[in-house]
Amino acid sequence: KEHLKNKGANVIQLDDGWQVFGTFAGKYQVDSKKFPNGLQPLVKLAKSKNLNLGLWLAPFVINKNSPYFEQLKHMVDLSHKVSCLGEDIYSFDFDNPQYYEFLKEQFTYYRNLGITYYKLDFLVHTFRHGPFKSDYKIALYRKAIQVIKQAVGDATLVGCGGYVLPQIGIFPINRITCDIIWGANPEFPPHYQIIQDVSKTVSYRWFYNGKAQINDPDGVVVRDYDVGDGFKTTFNEAKLIATMIATSGGSVLHNEELNNISEDRKQLFLRLLPSLKESAKPLDFFEEDAPTTVYINRLKHKKPYVLVGCFNYGKQKEITIDTRHFGLDKAIVIRVWDNQFLGSLTVINQPIGEHCGELYLLIPIPTTPSFLYSDLCVSGGREQFYLKQSGANYTLTSNKKAYEKYHKYCFIPNGNNTFGKIVKTINEGFIVQVD
Repeated sequence: KEHLKNKGANVIQLDDGWQVFGTFAGKYQVDSKKFPNGLQPLVKLAKSKNLNLGLWLAPFVINKNSPYFEQLKHMVDLSHKVSCLGEDIYSFDFDNPQYYEFLKEQFTYYRNLGITYYKLDFLVHTFRHGPFKSDYKIALYRKAIQVIKQAVGDATLVGCGGYVLPQIGIFPINRITCDIIWGANPEFPPHYQIIQDVSKTVSYRWFYNGKAQINDPDGVVVRDYDVGDGFKTTFNEAKLIATMIATSGGSVLHNEELNNISEDRKQLFLRLLPSLKESAKPLDFFEEDAPTTVYINRLKHKKPYVLVGCFNYGKQKEITIDTRHFGLDKAIVIRVWDNQFLGSLTVINQPIGEHCGELYLLIPIPTTPSFLYSDLCVSGGREQFYLKQSGANYTLTSNKKAYEKYHKYCFIPNGNNTFGKIVKTINEGFIVQVD
């Protein structure tokens, strides 16, 4: 919370492992060895920090080795067995009315604990068989989710590993990709292949976000320490992940040990907040196997800008961006991840590294002294900082006092008195750093 103070963090989610008896326990109860006082102290702590406390669950399936199996066997479809994560798991029986009562009872219990956020996983495994007796597959799928929704009230539901379209209207947040980490198994694809697949899928499904649902692109994983899961990224790959998350406009979720990440990678994550809450549109959706250039156009905003994301899934190459594609004859261009002012440009020619993502901020050239950019977040703090004039004096303010610690830059057109420290001169004026 201290790392994310005043950055819009709103949820702490306990992922798979908070419960006893493994991933597919069927009935989810807190592990008293990990939480000897139960979850109530954590609920209380979260509330004191203005955070929601969330739980991960896989409520539609059960492992035959679960100690709860015999107790719940009368609600299990024994004809439907699948293998998942090296375990044989069974679906609950969605034709059995007792199962819906069990779901209601379980989630009412979690609601009474004070849980206000639920990530529901492995949903689709239940419905890869049929036929069902009482209704068609998708109707039963939605019925089960509706039972959960009614039990938890106003809490947030996140769908993961499920059917995207049938979940719309029930889950406000939906995972739109596979997991970004699969584990250190030689049978799995290499980590970069998974990163690439996740990134491409986010671009393919950009249009859902903010309309049908909030897109969940999975977690921000930019670490440079080893936890034994086979996920070892280069800095370029970490930038690709961060660029993908930023331009997704969806949820921003991390499970990193921020104190153990190198500073440059930590900044990749921290600058994703506050979230943009808007998906970038692909510029070359039909021209490439996967979009390589995406953009968010906010030229109609009070502080206008365009944010462009570029993805390189192969070897190092040159990229070209024409500002006229976005309605700008010329723009002040900033390469976001390393805070480089590239100048006032119409055509941007830049190298992009192997397996890399880059963000470029394109800002219309102001005609009066104006706030330009901050390293607060990927949008350059355009919505957070304001330059006010009083006579011949200028004052730079922000909508939160905590933002004042970030580096801030203004633009002064030619013919105006300068202030601050000049960091770059362009044909139209000066970029200055303001403390």
